[in-house]
Amino acid sequence: MKSAWFQKLTSVLGEKRQQRREEKQLTALLAAQIQQIARDSQANFRMVSGYSKKLVQPAQTAYAYIEKQLSFIPEPIILDPARWHADYYLKALFVNADAIRNLVQSSKNLRTFFVKEETDQATAVMTADWKHKTIMTVESEGEMVRRDVPQSVYYFDNHEILEVRGTMTDTQDQLCHRILGVLIIKKIMEIQGLQDWIDNLKKEHDVLDFFVQQPKSEDAMIGTKNDDNRVYEARQVLAELQKKEHELHDQIGDAESQLSQVAAALLNPHPMFNIDAVDLMFNRQGLLVKQTTGFAGSKIKLTKCALVDRPSKVIVWVRVNR
Repeated sequence: MKSAWFQKLTSVLGEKRQQRREEKQLTALLAAQIQQIARDSQANFRMVSGYSKKLVQPAQTAYAYIEKQLSFIPEPIILDPARWHADYYLKALFVNADAIRNLVQSSKNLRTFFVKEETDQATAVMTADWKHKTIMTVESEGEMVRRDVPQSVYYFDNHEILEVRGTMTDTQDQLCHRILGVLIIKKIMEIQGLQDWIDNLKKEHDVLDFFVQQPKSEDAMIGTKNDDNRVYEARQVLAELQKKEHELHDQIGDAESQLSQVAAALLNPHPMFNIDAVDLMFNRQGLLVKQTTGFAGSKIKLTKCALVDRPSKVIVWVRVNR
């Protein structure tokens, strides 16, 4: 009979082997994802030998950060119209039961999944624009009634179901890769945007340079002070354009520098993506407001997602029955 310590050692070694296999698999997936994005976006850093290998470790850092952020999202809710009246989360996210039914029935991602898979339930992530507006309400304090009290209320619009999979693990993995891809593409686009800016400056530079270098005609030789002023102003603008071009070139750098910029962004992903848990409650009028003290209403916690250059969204794990 094997001793207990030997069984424990075998178990630990097995777990470590499995962990190494998963890490190796993730490394391969990240490298392939980086190469695909670089090709599709025609990133200049492709000229750097082994660029995907150099970006894998920063990508792993960003991936782990995204995983941690997604862990703040509460447990999945069931997208079922019949539950709307009794489920405060559904009442917070949808104006009525029909809104749930319309979302589920119109989701191409759900239809595609259930056509391909035999399972009776799908797991996905649901997002919606996080919005608020100020309305005038009535508040009572004891026997005092206050009218026309401004109240900021929250609501959600443009619902979307993404990353439909059979298990929560698969849905989380796919969402991590989706967000990681957005971060990489965003940084590449920033660099390419600077290059476009330089190209436009060069066009302006060429036009002004042509104007300044034009030989004067006999009539222009007589000239006027206004002509001289225009040439002088054009030369000043030329100097400013050249200065800005040099600044942008320094900011963009060569292919190695651009690769380093993408790596730096992945090593510090927080400014581009984060999730916050927000405490909300239904007030006496049934409106969703920020949680306040002194009123024991129906309280819920929703997660707010901020992704670079995109409107703030609520992000929720959901399950949908066939």
